[in-house]
Amino acid sequence: YQRRVRGSETTMSFPITDVKAVEKQKNNEGVISYFTLTARSGQAYTFEYSEECHSLLTFLLEYSRSRPLVFGESLILSIKREKQALPIPLVIQKIIDYLATPAVLKTEGLFRLSGEKSSIDNLVHTINDGIWPDFSDVNPHTVTGLLKKYLRDLPAPLLTYELTSCFVVLRDINMTEKEKLLKLKNLVENMLPEPNYCVSDYLLGFLFLLTRFESSNKMTAQNLGVIFGPILIQAEEKDEDPPLSKTESTKPNSSSSTSTSTSTTTATPSAAPSTLQPTPVTSSSAPHTASASQALSNNHHSLVMNQAVVEATTLLIKNHTFIFDNPNKKYVGVCKEFKKLADK
Repeated sequence: YQRRVRGSETTMSFPITDVKAVEKQKNNEGVISYFTLTARSGQAYTFEYSEECHSLLTFLLEYSRSRPLVFGESLILSIKREKQALPIPLVIQKIIDYLATPAVLKTEGLFRLSGEKSSIDNLVHTINDGIWPDFSDVNPHTVTGLLKKYLRDLPAPLLTYELTSCFVVLRDINMTEKEKLLKLKNLVENMLPEPNYCVSDYLLGFLFLLTRFESSNKMTAQNLGVIFGPILIQAEEKDEDPPLSKTESTKPNSSSSTSTSTSTTTATPSAAPSTLQPTPVTSSSAPHTASASQALSNNHHSLVMNQAVVEATTLLIKNHTFIFDNPNKKYVGVCKEFKKLADK
């Protein structure tokens, strides 16, 4: 947009999605002589009024609000709208295409270190505008932050609410690791909808590839499980108290309850991959009216849930090739290129 100020022209450029409102303004004589354009930041810009310009801006603003956004759209709607050869949202494909290059795979702290929030927000606006950025010009940690934001913004978690309780129960059952993997494979094959199955295969296959470079990037399957577990697996919020797991229901209320202090362990660069630890939810998150015992019970349940989520995600990443090897699936092996790279 161009505007003339005291004889000189000023050119301004910003995404239409950053515009909050376009409003006509009257001068002292009550005549419409200019209009203001208000950005989402709250900053207002004044332009000389033109019916043609005002109508165009208003139309673009309404159009941008009506068109589907990439971030926040459900998997199935994205796949139907984009009509890609692979049933995987284009944003995931483009991000992973960039991250799967050997130079980026060796970046230390990939997914653990955070990118700049402002840069991530700018990329979200750009992609929602239908423009695909060149990720080769972007910091890798910003790109990984963009992928995590996309997954967090999904209306429902990738591994679905239904699987969450199954993962908790699976953690409590006394079985060998081989039996647990077979059970996990069965759950994923039979309970995940096809779009979720394909995207999980693609994403977790890439994360498996990432672990093959752990000597450089310091990201083990356990570390990635801590990061992606709470993103991919979530319990559906309900008004009533959550059901107790087998461990909780058989465990007496005693001083063996977990500590309510907050403890966060952050991975730091070292000669060998360090291990991230899940952060327990403290009793401060419980309602102030809850009793101390109820607060401890909620805290314990959150800790059990968190551990189950991390364990399940770690197993899915570590044993991806086995769990997602099913010739009966329509899009079996959608990430074969990752498996080939991992084998090398």
